[in-house]
Amino acid sequence: MNLLIRLIITLFKFRVDKNFKINQVITQNFYVLPNDLDLHGHMNNGRYLTIMDLGRLALMKQSGLLKIVKQQKYLPVVGSTTITYRKELKVFDKFTLKTQITHMDDKWMYILHEMWRGEQKVASAILKGLFIKNGKSVPTQELLDKMGMQWPANQQKPAYLDNFDITADEVFKDNINA
Repeated sequence: MNLLIRLIITLFKFRVDKNFKINQVITQNFYVLPNDLDLHGHMNNGRYLTIMDLGRLALMKQSGLLKIVKQQKYLPVVGSTTITYRKELKVFDKFTLKTQITHMDDKWMYILHEMWRGEQKVASAILKGLFIKNGKSVPTQELLDKMGMQWPANQQKPAYLDNFDITADEVFKDNINA
């Protein structure tokens, strides 16, 4: 139930911002609720990713992309995600989620999520995602055109994305016993 409430709050809190920049940071504050906990008394590792979904929803809402996605019947798809957990979050801890598109190529958007408890980073994730329509990927330039935005010409691809495209299947192809 708490996820539904968080979803509704996200949808109502964030409005389309006409001055939104495509690489702008979206910030949301949350508390760890009892439903977020695992058997060890800290936030479940899967819950981090679920809350990060709300960050992407807020980003889509504020940028105007959510309206376009609905109108065009685009489907958002996650290609891959990698996450690093640095510190635990316990019940009733207040934390901040920061979400930002850090890079785009012809097909993919790369989104950085960071969770902070005060001045301490507790988790960070990078996600590679795209939109599809009728089984085909939608070029990022088409999305930008519909949003009336451009990717900043001077913004370079972050170095941490250089090795991001390797998949677990590639890493473990010789190590998996069928």
